[in-house]
Amino acid sequence: MYPASEQTTSLKLTGKKDREIWTYAKKHTFIIITHDEDFRELSTLLGFPPKVICLHKGNLSTSALGDMLGNKYRVIEDFFKDSESGCLEIAF
Repeated sequence: MYPASEQTTSLKLTGKKDREIWTYAKKHTFIIITHDEDFRELSTLLGFPPKVICLHKGNLSTSALGDMLGNKYRVIEDFFKDSESGCLEIAF
């Protein structure tokens, strides 16, 4: 469903500071999907890109997270195309 998506582990960004992840995402035109409120704050402080999707749900398996994001495909697609929005909050 999201073929160009990557995890921080596969990009060797695990343990990096939020700003480093932010810079990487901006450079490579990624949307950051996170539970970490710090990225929402960075979006407010620095603007976008990158865009940020904040998930408000407990820990999920990778499979459950994939299903959840698949169910929100249209919402995420609209957010991606929206030139005025930098942060999307998704609660489950």
